Amino acid sequence: MNPYTDTKLVPCPFCQKGKADIRPQYMWTGQRNNLISATVQHWCERAEGQLQSFLQIKGKTIEEAVDRWNTRYALASVGGGPLPAAPAGEEKVDES
Repeated sequence: MNPYTDTKLVPCPFCQKGKADIRPQYMWTGQRNNLISATVQHWCERAEGQLQSFLQIKGKTIEEAVDRWNTRYALASVGGGPLPAAPAGEEKVDES
C-alpha cells in the first residue's frame, strides 16, 4: 500500500501521459527510520522507434519533491510545452 496515493502529481510535461511514483528514501539510525530524500519517478510511454524516457526529480522531503515535479510541469506549459508531432513522412522545419 502506497501512503502517498492522495498526493496530487500533475501529468508528465513531455508526454502528458502515464503515472509518476513517489519513492521516499529512509535511513535506519538504530532507533528509527529517518527520511533522507524523496524522488518522483516517471517512465514516458515509448513510441515505436524511440528510446524509453525516464524522468526523476529529487527533494529533501516528499512535499519538496512533489512541488518540484509540479513546478517543472508549470514551466513547460508556460514555455510552450512539447512540440506537436509532424505528420508521417514530413519533417519539422523551423520557419523563424
